[in-house]
Amino acid sequence: MSRLFAVAGALVASLAVSGGTASARVPAGAFDRAADAQSFSITADDQQNQFGQAVGTPGATVLIAGTVNLDLSGWSAIPVAPGVRIIGDRTVVARGPRIFTTTFPRTLLTVGDGNGGTADHVRISGIRFDGGEPMDPGASVGTTDADGIDIWSSQNVEIDHDEFARWRGAAIAVQDPGNRIDRADAGTVWVHDNYIHDNQHPTMNGIEDAFGSHHGAGYGVSLNNGAYALIERNEFQANRHSVTGDGRPGTGYLVYRNLMESPGLGFSLLGWDHYEHLIDMHGRGDCSNYQCGPAGEYADIAYNSFPSTSSTEIKLRGTPSVGFDVENNVFAHTVRWSTTFTNGALDQTETGLHDNGGNVLGANRDNQRTCDFDGDGVDDPFMTTGVTWWYATSAGDQHWVYLNQSHERIADLRFRDVDGDGLCDVTSVNDGRVYYTRR
Repeated sequence: MSRLFAVAGALVASLAVSGGTASARVPAGAFDRAADAQSFSITADDQQNQFGQAVGTPGATVLIAGTVNLDLSGWSAIPVAPGVRIIGDRTVVARGPRIFTTTFPRTLLTVGDGNGGTADHVRISGIRFDGGEPMDPGASVGTTDADGIDIWSSQNVEIDHDEFARWRGAAIAVQDPGNRIDRADAGTVWVHDNYIHDNQHPTMNGIEDAFGSHHGAGYGVSLNNGAYALIERNEFQANRHSVTGDGRPGTGYLVYRNLMESPGLGFSLLGWDHYEHLIDMHGRGDCSNYQCGPAGEYADIAYNSFPSTSSTEIKLRGTPSVGFDVENNVFAHTVRWSTTFTNGALDQTETGLHDNGGNVLGANRDNQRTCDFDGDGVDDPFMTTGVTWWYATSAGDQHWVYLNQSHERIADLRFRDVDGDGLCDVTSVNDGRVYYTRR
């Protein structure tokens, strides 16, 4: 286990004495608001102007009703002011309100800007962000990128319990030209408990570019220009790269306890589909396709689940200034290191990727329908991966929701509503400890 992970864990992970789930925590008070902050309510689909005014008001709380479908087509680079909280109501519609665009802005929301402006203490929670890209990945070939949220050198930014889909740039892009987000304070940008899927932008579709030299994107979380982020407890699925870094000096990420599902499409050639690796760091050397040279600073990748074998899972495409630590993950792959003709769990074009132990190959996940975790009266699937537990909410979109970090399997667990709150709880047969589900 790397020293950085141990330090980060001490700062941001806590386990309630009475049970509960392992929960990352930003330092207390990080997202406190002034007592006199304004509140705004978005309750109708035609309140675009009200939304723009509200999120641009420093310190505001912007509440969006769960039934809202807010069409922001034609809008771009909407500034989110410091101290703003944008909160979607999920009590009526379990998936929360939807914000969408069909005009592919270079970025929809911007937290800070590229000209030295910052927006600290921002939270965006409980919203579906739909980028409008067709579900066919080939439809985005040759188009420009479009991002959901861009974060510029801003601190204490929390993106949680959202859904991001169909962005052909990045769902969330973090930039740090102002040098305010570094390795020692990576958790100042905290991306957690989101469902991030189907963000794809292949390099080609056909035979015109078999080597992928055309521009491609379609990322879950993208770190750029020296930025870091703490990325945990998310479900990623069908993104070109679920987590990527541009390889510039000082760039890195901490990636903990995520469910890294099947990868997205890189390119197609004569009926052969090439799928991209899930976690990626570019090299910045003078070579083809960012495959050599300096490759960022540092990454710590731990307690994640990789149930797919469609591609290499983690790829370092150069040499980082500090290193890539990979430990205590579970991989469906039975091969540890990729070769020219064989996908494996890990790959590097130069040096710096460290297999620090505890990584399990050939891991299987167990799942079965057990009891009602989301309180809608329907039993929900529950899954153990060998390192974490998840349930699939039937009240929303069937995506997996993080519950706990544990090696225990379904055979070691019992399921019932222990505290009478209408939500299924999990009890360990081995030690009798109860893990309570929270709304």
